[in-house]
Amino acid sequence: MLNACSPELRRIVLAALYTGGRVTELLEMRVRDLNRQRLAVYINSLKTYRGRHIALPDEGYRFFKELAHGKGAAEKL
Repeated sequence: MLNACSPELRRIVLAALYTGGRVTELLEMRVRDLNRQRLAVYINSLKTYRGRHIALPDEGYRFFKELAHGKGAAEKL
């Protein structure tokens, strides 16, 4: 399935697989939401869903770290 996705869609699908987050949550993630000490990402609250930390496997952490590379803390992943 991933091989059939465009590069942009592939990133969203991988982020969803690593976090279980909703697409709207994933699209709003910022570089500052990547927690390097806990190898986790923070999903901010949206509407009726509260914010939460999601622990990542090593592969998932590397994926988000690569997305964050060279970006400022307030920029979207």
